[in-house]
Amino acid sequence: MRSIIATLFLFFYVLPVKSQTFDFLDLPVVNELWIEFKDTVGSNINMTPAGSGQTWNYGNVFTVHDTIQYLQQPLVTAPPFIAAQFPQASSVTAGLNAGDFIFYRADIAGMFIEGNYVNAGFDVFGNTYNLIKYSSALLFLPTPFDTGNVVQNTASYNYIFPDSSLLPNAQVRITYNIFQDFEADAQGSLVTPLGSYNSVIRIKE
Repeated sequence: MRSIIATLFLFFYVLPVKSQTFDFLDLPVVNELWIEFKDTVGSNINMTPAGSGQTWNYGNVFTVHDTIQYLQQPLVTAPPFIAAQFPQASSVTAGLNAGDFIFYRADIAGMFIEGNYVNAGFDVFGNTYNLIKYSSALLFLPTPFDTGNVVQNTASYNYIFPDSSLLPNAQVRITYNIFQDFEADAQGSLVTPLGSYNSVIRIKE
């Protein structure tokens, strides 16, 4: 399955016609809605080679499987005891399930995900957690970013929990590292079921 606007494993970002550079002022802001929709047959979308001056017409070639809306909201939208876990965040969006939240931070280097709150909880080696708190934030959108640019980022988070099966009163630390590569490999115009856009860069992640 592939996703398009804002994700397609290759991401398309709409920019002002006068410039192909994606910069800090283009980042999502509070009360701005971003929409992602996915096709059910990945083979319907064929990726073109890298390069400029391209036209991508995806207006009628895929069936929408799922539509996700990302409304950037002020931090007060989340319960205070959850928002307090992410002091660096500047905005929040609702997750896919009720009571879930994703926390974002924006600065001149781009937009980052500071962490997630999962209301239902999740298992980490037999322990239940609700929070993913990045010690090094997950990159969502790099800035400034232009055709031909490559940006790399390493995000990480960890959990520490007791495990007496190793030694009495032993503590186990589990660290997850995520290595990210963003490459702006093409630019051109894009046609989607939501509309047409004349100034777009494609980001391969």
